[in-house]
Amino acid sequence: EKYTGHKVQVINPIKMTEFSINEFTQKSSPGDIHPSLADNGTGYLLKGFEYNDLVTEDFVAFAGSNNFGQSWIGPCIIIPFGSSYPSVDYWGTGTLFYGTFILPNDYANGGVLTLMEFENPTNCSSWNGVLADWGTDGFHSLKSVELAADNSKQSWNWGFQSAIMSRTYYPNTAYNLYSAPIIFYQIDQSGYTMIDYYQDIDSCLTTSCDIDPINSRTFAVYDRYDVTDNQYQLFIRQDYFADWDSTGSAMSLYFSSLNQHIINPSIAVYNDNIIIVAETYNDSNPEVKNIAGWFTNDGDIFNMGNNTIIDDTFNSQNYPDISHVTGNTFVYTFTSNQTLYATRTDNGGLNWIKPEQVSAVNHLVEEEYRCSDIGDGGHYAIYQYSTVSNPTAYTNIVSLDSLDTDGDGIYFYDDNCPQISNNAQINNDSDQLGDACDNCPTTFNSYQEDTDSDGFGDSCDVCIYDPLNDEDNDGICFTNDNCPNISNPSQFDDDEDGIGNACDNCQSTENPDQLDYDDDGLGDLCDYCTDSDSDGYGDPGYPLNTCPEDNCASIANPDQIDTNLDGIGDACDFLCGDVNNDEAINILDITYNIAYIYKGGPPPIPVIDAGDINNTGDINILDITYLINYLYKSGPPPEC
Repeated sequence: EKYTGHKVQVINPIKMTEFSINEFTQKSSPGDIHPSLADNGTGYLLKGFEYNDLVTEDFVAFAGSNNFGQSWIGPCIIIPFGSSYPSVDYWGTGTLFYGTFILPNDYANGGVLTLMEFENPTNCSSWNGVLADWGTDGFHSLKSVELAADNSKQSWNWGFQSAIMSRTYYPNTAYNLYSAPIIFYQIDQSGYTMIDYYQDIDSCLTTSCDIDPINSRTFAVYDRYDVTDNQYQLFIRQDYFADWDSTGSAMSLYFSSLNQHIINPSIAVYNDNIIIVAETYNDSNPEVKNIAGWFTNDGDIFNMGNNTIIDDTFNSQNYPDISHVTGNTFVYTFTSNQTLYATRTDNGGLNWIKPEQVSAVNHLVEEEYRCSDIGDGGHYAIYQYSTVSNPTAYTNIVSLDSLDTDGDGIYFYDDNCPQISNNAQINNDSDQLGDACDNCPTTFNSYQEDTDSDGFGDSCDVCIYDPLNDEDNDGICFTNDNCPNISNPSQFDDDEDGIGNACDNCQSTENPDQLDYDDDGLGDLCDYCTDSDSDGYGDPGYPLNTCPEDNCASIANPDQIDTNLDGIGDACDFLCGDVNNDEAINILDITYNIAYIYKGGPPPIPVIDAGDINNTGDINILDITYLINYLYKSGPPPEC
């Protein structure tokens, strides 16, 4: 829905000032977490991460490479202890990179936004840092920040940052904010910066942002808790790079079912293609997450209603991160079962290939916020991990360009079946998926929908809702077949009860429930002798019966003997506990049962009903002890 609030810009700009940085030359990294990666595409990489030497408090460090990550310069900067969550991005020209991070909250009460400039990631002396202290305007408690860089404007205009901050503002408390979505940007060459936000949006958790280099529009997304709806939703805003005074636009994105939530979003944009991926979960099972995607190819955030669960074959999918690659190709990574996976789209988010494993087999990816990142252009992914034998966290970089999990010699961005070896890459229907993994290899079906999960895509499945695909082979699918287990292509149904003649137990009498109490193949509504014990006498209570009524309907007794003339046949007329059928319960019944069980004596009369004193369905020593207790120890009466 369109957000109807208006954008608020803080009145007084804050000038950025330099802060000191410390050189750090230790090469080993016992404890690297929350990595961020940037790539200029010619071999220069910059990574930021939290570092811990297992003695002091965490701090943020950076390292650079000029050989595609084969070796690194640094880490050679220490940011104050307690800093966290670095974010880096390539500016788009030469070897210039930018970055940011979160200073500890005890540093100016968490009201400071930082900017790092890396003129050359392999020359530490070319690095510098500046900060803007917005604490003087009441801002505090910075909890999440991401930087997006772009070189399409002035040489000093590095990009912008999306952040989440709070504000306590006196005397006008109307400007107070709680975990609000903030945009931070520079407004002139002198280093003055501004902040703006949309009023009445608060309770945000994380943020992600990007700049469309083709049309110079900026996008930021936040997950926030809506108190009114009791639901985690997305808040998305779009602005114009270097024209921050323009109106821009904003919207909320959420599921109609308030039990369904959206968290941890990541956004990437290029040439009007906008894609957001995020975790979703339901209150009924909050531990299980699925990745959902929203996309549009017209640059309008209000058209991002195309959402789909991208792949729900995993137990749980967590912490997605997305990046543009080239043209309409995007890639995102996610974690599942301490493993990092990657999947791509070649058509702007319309569909995605099956995920391919990125992390090494022996690496246990730490599943937490910002545990991985994708560098610019989607060539490299970085993730934090530990191993079974070593719980210390490290970071690892993988070239997605050379990823080939299925070992068929075709790499990630070219493989049309990344999980199934198919070096021929045959794709008869040209729908992005090779025949080897396409559930409709001769029919174009990018979404691979398979409603009945029978392995045949809906586009080529003769019976979309029938997993057995017309088991009786009569040309009628299960959901429409009035005799699904008996071939009857004519579908004749004389009594119009929905059951075809071929399988109807009352072809001329409407009986959709097909009740047949005596299981003789004739439904009760057309059976003239419902005889459950098959002794030629009908069960009482069935008015259609023309056969004589059975005096013992549960036990076959074709002689219908009724010695005491009480209307109940001898076969089921008995005194419970009267094992020998002498119409008395005494010690003779005990000895009768003992003889039957242990000495091959005659059976009780009737066999089970009379001798099963404790009503367990079996005759054994427990029935004997039960009868003894009843006769001689005031125990409970028989329960036949």
